[in-house]
Amino acid sequence: MSLAPVSGPRKASYALFFLALVVVARFHLGPCLLAALVSYMIMDITERRLRDLGVRPRLTRASALFAFAVLSTALGWIFFNFARVGVSRLPVLLDTVLPRLTVLAETFGLESPIDNAQELRDLLVTNARENFSSVTKTSGLLTRGFAQVLVGMFVAALRFLTNEEAAGDANLYEVLSAEFSARVRLFVRSFERVVGAQLTISVVNTALTAIFSTRRACRSRPS
Repeated sequence: MSLAPVSGPRKASYALFFLALVVVARFHLGPCLLAALVSYMIMDITERRLRDLGVRPRLTRASALFAFAVLSTALGWIFFNFARVGVSRLPVLLDTVLPRLTVLAETFGLESPIDNAQELRDLLVTNARENFSSVTKTSGLLTRGFAQVLVGMFVAALRFLTNEEAAGDANLYEVLSAEFSARVRLFVRSFERVVGAQLTISVVNTALTAIFSTRRACRSRPS
């Protein structure tokens, strides 16, 4: 069976899409692209699920945007508090782990790569606190990576709120724009499938780990 010939505009759309990826890699715009993809994925999936439930189209778009705003705010708050708690508990964790690593290496006759555990602990704690304090400052928040994430989220929200334009005259620009939009939609759908599979695997892994940890904790309790 012979394949249908690929049109010129479609070839050009593939070239433009590849060029866009090259620009992203060349100027280190990965955080911006990833933030845009994840943000649009959340809003798009939410809107489709609400439509499947019979919600009105106007309400689904507004609800999806509101859900994304709540989710992004909650995730930002969780990340900030997780980093803060992690930095505060890091000294206690290192005080527990480093001596045990040294004892374990001596038990099996291995040469420990750590000459001075106390110096390593102080170095890790100092660097972690300095990095965390620099990020929590106003000047630290406006870093390039953080700005890219905000730009990606903003672009995704604008694209989500933009209505699809009706097809106009069949000129070269319209045809090329439609072909390029098709490449982007295919890329976004592929991204949604990959991320969805990863989330499913993570949920299953977390559930199994929680069950195993709970059973082990119950067995280790003194009767």
